[in-house]
Amino acid sequence: MIRVENLSKSFDDHEVLHDLSIEIPAHQVVAVIGPSGSGKSTFLRCLNGLETLSTGSIEMAGQVLEASMKKKELKQAVYAIRQQTGMVFQQFNLYPHKTVIENVMESLVVVKKLAKIEAQQRAQKLLEKVGLLDKMTSYPSQLSGGQQQRVAIARALAMEPQLMLFDEPTSALDPELVGDVLRVMKQLAEDGMTMIIVTHEMNFARDVADRIVFMADGRIVEDATDPKAFFDQPATPRAQQFINKINEF
Repeated sequence: MIRVENLSKSFDDHEVLHDLSIEIPAHQVVAVIGPSGSGKSTFLRCLNGLETLSTGSIEMAGQVLEASMKKKELKQAVYAIRQQTGMVFQQFNLYPHKTVIENVMESLVVVKKLAKIEAQQRAQKLLEKVGLLDKMTSYPSQLSGGQQQRVAIARALAMEPQLMLFDEPTSALDPELVGDVLRVMKQLAEDGMTMIIVTHEMNFARDVADRIVFMADGRIVEDATDPKAFFDQPATPRAQQFINKINEF
C-alpha cells in the first residue's frame, strides 16, 4: 500500500505539485498521464525520495516520509523507502565501463552484500527475464537503446522492490524499439508487481494499467479505475481536452 497525503512540492516560489492525495494498493498498475509540465515526473521523484517534500507525507509499506522530518530522520526514511523501490528513468544511466551483468550485479554486491557468485546467478536470472541473457558480457555501448533500457529494468529488479516506478521509460527510444520494453513491463504487471508508470504510450496505458491518474497543472484532475472508459469518455473537461488533442494525431 502507498498512501500520499497533501503532498506539495515547490522550487523557490514555483509550486509544481499542489496538495496531492492518493492511495495505491499492492499489485496495482497505475499509469500517470497528462500534458508536459504537469508535475508527473516530480511526483515520481518525490515518491522515491529524489525530491524533498514541501508539505505532506508519503507512506509505503509501513515506512513514513514526512515533510516536517528533521534531516537525520529524513535521510533514514528515504533510505528505507529506496530499499523497497526500483526506479527506471528516461535515460538508462548504466555504467559504461561495466558489462551488462556487472551493471545488474552492482547493487547486489554493494548494497545487499551478496557473494559474487550468488549475485551473478541472480543477475543471470533477471537478464533472462528481460530477454538479454545472451548480452550479459556486452557493454552498454554495444546495445540498442531498447536493450539498454531492459538492462536498466533488470538492475532495478535486482533489489527485489515492492514498487517499481517508471518515468517515461520509452521516450528516448526509437519507435521500433519501444515494443520490447513495453513487453517486459507488461510481463511485470502480469506477475503482480506494483507499478506507477509516467508514460505517453496511451495504448499501453489503456491496455495494461488498472488505473489512470490524469495530472494537469500539478494536480490530480482525474483518477479513473476503468482505463478504457477514461479514454473513451473522460469525466472532466480538462481530461477531455487532453484526449481530444492526442486523438488528432
